[in-house]
Amino acid sequence: MRIRSHRPALHSPCTTLAPFVADHEALGRLRPAFVRALAREFDLGALAGRLCPVLLEGSYAALFALADYVHGDQADELERLMRKRGYRLAAPARYVLPSPLLLAVAREAAGAPGLHAADHPAQRRTALQALFFDMVRWGVRHGASDLHLHADRRAATAQVRYTVGGAYVAAPCFNGLSHACLLEILAVAWMDVRAGNGAVFDPRAEQQGRIALQVDEVPVVLRWASLATDHGPSVCLRILRQDPPQGGASLAELGYLPAQVATLERACQRAGGAVVLAGTVGAGKSTTIATMLRGLPAERKLVTLEDPAEYAIANALQNSVSRSLDGEAGAPFDAKLLTIKRSAMHDLYLGEVRDRQTGRVFTDLAGSGVSLYTTTHAGSALLIPERLASDFIGVSRDFLATPGVLKLLVYQTLLPRLCPACALPLAVLWRRGAGWSHAQRLAWRCWAARLRRACAAPAWRWRRRACAIPPVARPARAPVCRPCAATRGAPWSPNCSNRKPTPSCSISSAGATIRRCAACWGGAHAGSRPTRRCGQSIAPGARSKQARWIRAWSNAVSRCHPPCARRRAPRTAMAEHAALASAWRAAGALGQRLDAWRFGAERGDYYEYLADMLEGLQGRQTLRDIFETDAARHGEASVRGRLARRWLHRYQDCGGDLRATWARCLPEGDCTLLALAQAAGGGALGIVLRDLAHLTRLTQGMRREFCVTIAAGLVAMTVACALLAAVPAFSAPRLRLVFQAVPPDYHGAWSAGLFALARYVEAAWSAAVAALTAAVALVCWSLPRYAGRARVFLDRWQPWRLYRDMQAIRFLALATVLLRQRGNIDTRLRTALLVQGADAPPWLAWHLERMLLRVDAGVVDASVFDTGLFEPAHAWFMADMVAAHGLADGLARARTRVEAHMLPRLRRQAQGLRWALLLGAVGAVLALALWHYAAIDDLRHALVSFYASQ
Repeated sequence: MRIRSHRPALHSPCTTLAPFVADHEALGRLRPAFVRALAREFDLGALAGRLCPVLLEGSYAALFALADYVHGDQADELERLMRKRGYRLAAPARYVLPSPLLLAVAREAAGAPGLHAADHPAQRRTALQALFFDMVRWGVRHGASDLHLHADRRAATAQVRYTVGGAYVAAPCFNGLSHACLLEILAVAWMDVRAGNGAVFDPRAEQQGRIALQVDEVPVVLRWASLATDHGPSVCLRILRQDPPQGGASLAELGYLPAQVATLERACQRAGGAVVLAGTVGAGKSTTIATMLRGLPAERKLVTLEDPAEYAIANALQNSVSRSLDGEAGAPFDAKLLTIKRSAMHDLYLGEVRDRQTGRVFTDLAGSGVSLYTTTHAGSALLIPERLASDFIGVSRDFLATPGVLKLLVYQTLLPRLCPACALPLAVLWRRGAGWSHAQRLAWRCWAARLRRACAAPAWRWRRRACAIPPVARPARAPVCRPCAATRGAPWSPNCSNRKPTPSCSISSAGATIRRCAACWGGAHAGSRPTRRCGQSIAPGARSKQARWIRAWSNAVSRCHPPCARRRAPRTAMAEHAALASAWRAAGALGQRLDAWRFGAERGDYYEYLADMLEGLQGRQTLRDIFETDAARHGEASVRGRLARRWLHRYQDCGGDLRATWARCLPEGDCTLLALAQAAGGGALGIVLRDLAHLTRLTQGMRREFCVTIAAGLVAMTVACALLAAVPAFSAPRLRLVFQAVPPDYHGAWSAGLFALARYVEAAWSAAVAALTAAVALVCWSLPRYAGRARVFLDRWQPWRLYRDMQAIRFLALATVLLRQRGNIDTRLRTALLVQGADAPPWLAWHLERMLLRVDAGVVDASVFDTGLFEPAHAWFMADMVAAHGLADGLARARTRVEAHMLPRLRRQAQGLRWALLLGAVGAVLALALWHYAAIDDLRHALVSFYASQ
């Protein structure tokens, strides 16, 4: 079993050794056995991912923690809470786990027996962010230039590797990370990306961007580059430290010889031309050129075009150009170039020349007369012009041969060297130890062993910079200064007072000069590369409102109480924090449901807004930025502001999962469709949002027509019932009172019928109301729920026919959206039917079930939809279109026809039904009024006849 003891920290008052559980296998062998995590019962807040209470076999409880947190006040308080809730602590009660394994246990994803999938979203967000921060911090502390995250499905676990000193090494502390956990970490990390080409992390598409962090009080920029491989995404994060020691205070400190520094400074002082710095990947090109640009005088205006900006250059106007990776990225550079030419700058830095777009920018700027600085990837100094003139970049060879275009070419690489602290030449050892005795030699060996332990640096850590600068700045036939040529014949220098050179060579001769000078390119220098190590660590703080309140309260307690009270403050704070968080969640549940119901009318416009934002921003902002802007703009006083605030927190909680973000706020079918689009990538999310906007508006319009029709029927029925109730309650008694002198034998037919109706209504009023209410309720219930053979007959009559047509239009529109091919999404018919059945009413679910049975039976044509959902004419048209154009295109054409013909007819039917109900109610009022008038006239004649007979 790979369980070993872990010694407590020096500041810990506890002296008990905590066993170390190294991996999943050791966790499975733990005795008493691990059962499940108890993180849901303790609201840990910012401590999630660092401390995790667990339940062991035999109803024992223990505490899993990171090495830095296993002994401390937080662990003591958590043990006290566990005992307070009735848990028996195991012996030992604390275990040390590596960060990936602890995160898997806290999220119930370790795969051990007895695990269940549930945990608190806020804890998961904090743990994912903390683990990503720990990965970056490990790379910064060990001097790594790159962080590699691979979610290779062929391997059992995900891979976390670093590039340290040119070597591709693994960090043992991050072994055992699951693929699902790494994908969630990447999704959460992408929320902080700026100048990226996507609003969400897309594992099926190439993405790029940058992240700014503060690690151990050192500003760090991570340059994101994700590769969508066949077996999962692979993300490479270039770690760029922004502190001056890493960026290089001067070229001499980077290891350049004085002559080389003078050549570089002379090239920077000369106006016009391009300085091209080349090298392999990770050779330090960006560091060198950033140091060079920092050395430019302050009276010169410097502008940069980078993709994205890497190092902070204080004297530069830095521009990050966000480009897509699909080859359609000319527009951002075009807008920048049109503006830059009128910005009166002296120097311009083009981040890297790597494709035709940047090659076109290089040609434009290098020929415009400004001083241009750029980098490129090349294998040697000889290959820099060939690289620029290659078909992939496309810079013209004649243009490169023009005098003054290529001002200076530099090739740089990093070479391994021995450790300067402990490595001595063999001759020195031989000379010093020639006369040593045996005891002195033994002492030398002991001293060497101690020195190796004191150094403790791997062999690949020490590297030195080497560069080659070909003399392109001194062509064979260089322009000559007129005054100097008459006196000493010296070539023209940028430091000469007379800056009017005489051109003396043509384009062809300059090209020959460049080719002849290639033979004398050479020279190398090796210098040391400074490194910096910092042991200070910072922990990310809590972000919830409750945690901020508790932190402020704890600070107040620490200022007002003696040291003994300060040590006990976190215990009371944690208990009150748990109670406050529980009350907060209970109070917000009802408000969230009410806000979601009120937001339903704005869903179509919101979908259209998100689609326009994703299409227009092209990844310059993420969905988290859109949520944050909405929350700040609308505020807590509006429904959209409150929902945006909840979505902002939930989007980070759920690792960027849109389905979990919008759950219980949007319909289940919409969430499922958006989840499919997010998983598909390739820009499918924006297209699906636009389709959903059209579908939502269509559905809401039909629902509005249907609800207005039903409401009109209910109003008409209410009016009729009120009039009938008024006959025995008001009109009949009043008539009897007025004409009480008239015997019933004198009543005419109209008056006798009215009094008979009053007696009948009065006798059967309760039963009639109950029967009418039951009939209305039965009709309303049967519309979305009743299915069967009798329903097929009812669908021919109103209002069942109206409901059927409305559901048919919605079904066809949603099926078209699901089956449309966009990017990497390719939804099959069965999947589309299952998605529609997620929130379908029972009547529509019955039709979908019959369609699924036909799909399972091997039916692949339009006869799948022949279940009585569509009218025969529309079903026949859809069958013909599917046979002629295929399933997706055929359904799209049928949808167009249905929306063009059936939707107006549906509106006309609804309007006709409403008018019929309205006219029926008006007719009933008029008929009853005329009946009363006839009855009154009849009673007047009866009264006259009665008094005449007396």
